Amino acid sequence: MKRVNLVKLGFREIKLEVFKRIREGEWGPGSLLRGEVELAAEFGRARATLNRAMQELSDDGIIERRRKGGSRVKLAPARQVAFEIPLVRAEIESTGAEYQYALLEDAVDVAPRQLQTRLGLTSSARVMHIKCWHSGDRVSYQFED
Repeated sequence: MKRVNLVKLGFREIKLEVFKRIREGEWGPGSLLRGEVELAAEFGRARATLNRAMQELSDDGIIERRRKGGSRVKLAPARQVAFEIPLVRAEIESTGAEYQYALLEDAVDVAPRQLQTRLGLTSSARVMHIKCWHSGDRVSYQFED
């Protein structure tokens, strides 16, 4: 049994590690994952911690969990949006103000190390970085970076 050498893994870090292994092909579509007890031992955490990570992967549409049948990687993993992103334009216009938008900067670069670690990206992964400004009646409302 392989033991992950990471300090104080919480359920989020375990979730990212399992997702990374799925994304990198260690567990392909339809693959049966190892049991919770075995994975909990590998990560050096309680089964409850591992269970929460697996439940979130299930809620995100990445794996399917069956009681007494184990967890499998979905054949066609789907991502669900679990939060609402407010539309800045609608917020500004709801006040009666005229909406303005300015794109200040956009670039595609190698992802910063912190983002690579957090999202489980490779060191060569590229991301788009955008800076923009939203305003209403020429009064600053929101800067996005």
